[in-house]
Order: sequence, then C-alpha cells, then structure tokens
Amino acid sequence: MIHNLWGAPWLTIAVLGGFGLDWFAVGLNWKKLKLIAKPLAMVLVILWTLNAASWQLDLAVRLLLVAQVFGLAGDVFLMFSQRWFLFGLAAFLVGHLFYISLMTISLINWMVSLDEISLPSLQIFLSLAIYGIILVVFYRVFKPLKDAASQQHKLWLAVQLYGWVLAGLVALGILFFLIQEPLLWGYTILPIGAFLFLVSDFLLAYDRFISSVKYGQLLVHVTYHLAQFSLAIGFVASIIG
Repeated sequence: MIHNLWGAPWLTIAVLGGFGLDWFAVGLNWKKLKLIAKPLAMVLVILWTLNAASWQLDLAVRLLLVAQVFGLAGDVFLMFSQRWFLFGLAAFLVGHLFYISLMTISLINWMVSLDEISLPSLQIFLSLAIYGIILVVFYRVFKPLKDAASQQHKLWLAVQLYGWVLAGLVALGILFFLIQEPLLWGYTILPIGAFLFLVSDFLLAYDRFISSVKYGQLLVHVTYHLAQFSLAIGFVASIIG
C-alpha cells in the first residue's frame, strides 16, 4: 500500500522547514510568527503522512491521523493562557492513546499470525521494567508538584494520568521493537519517537512546574517535532506499510 514514504522529497523538506521556522520563532521569541509556525509544523506532518499512505485511509492510517490531529489541537491549546493548559494536556493524552491503540492492534495481529501463540516473556519483562523506571523517575522529579497537590489537586491527577500513559507509550514502543523479526529500520524509529515525546513532555512539565530550564521552550519544541515526525515515519514504515 505504501508507495510514497520518500516519494515526495519536497514534502519532507517542507516538514523540516516548518520545524525550523517554528524553532527560529521560539528561539527569537517572535510571538506573531509562533502563532503561525507552531500549528503549521503539525499540519505539514499530517500532509506528509497522507502522502506517504498514498491517501488511502484504512483503519491504521485513520488512527495515526487522529493521533496527529489531537497533537495539533494540543499545540493550539498550549498557545493560549495558562487556563488552557489542561485542555492541551488532554488533547495530547488522547493522541497518545491513539498511538498506543495503533501499536496494540499491530501487536495483536502479529501474535495471531504466528503458528503458535506464545508470549515473549523476556521482552515483556524488559518493557515493564522500563515502564516502572520511567514512573519512578517521574514521581521523584515531580514530587514538588505532588506536595502542592492540596492547592492543585486536579492538575496533579491529570499530570499523573498523563505520565502513566506516556510511560506506557514508551514501554509499548520498546516491546514492539524487541519482538519484531526480521528487524526493520521502521521498528527502531517507533521507540525513538516515543522516547523523544517523553523527553519533550518531561522538559515542558519541569520547566512549567518545577524550575525554569535554559532554552526550555526551544528544547521542548525541537524534541516534540522530532518525536511526532519519528512516530509518523515509524508507523508508516513498519505498521501501515
């Protein structure tokens, strides 16, 4: 089905150019340019995905596109004032759930295709261990936010839920990578994209709630865009294709 992963180099260049435009606007704090560049970057990723999928909207492509659209919505919400932060968080959370559902469906299909259905116990153990490590780090880093939960109870609950889901995305991406045979390059891109999302969101939350990070906004945008594009490439190359 996939014929256009790199069939339109101009579109890949446009995506990277959109990222660069946003990073430039953030780095120089050009607010008017940020209003255009931030949503434009994700719009270009969505167009790249549609082109790579030859504009054929089967279930997998639809799940991927919905995840990206919620990412775009999260970008827009975070452009507004602080009171819209939870809406942005919710949009990204839903996007992660669609990424997880796409990966889960692929894993189930892979297991069904086996002559004997056997759970890869070592790979599952390693993925669960990584999931646990991420959560331990999360609760240690964001303990100050937990301590202030009496005043920000809803925010702390939302951040915890988001952390659990994000850690699950990373762990599932690693599991997907570990069990695949033969190992294709697309399987490597998926956990990289999930990990970049983890780094981006940890930086965003730390900068906002714990302590200011030097060049924090720029680092968040760089890792976020690379995460979204890595997931797009990985899903198209390894699952949809």
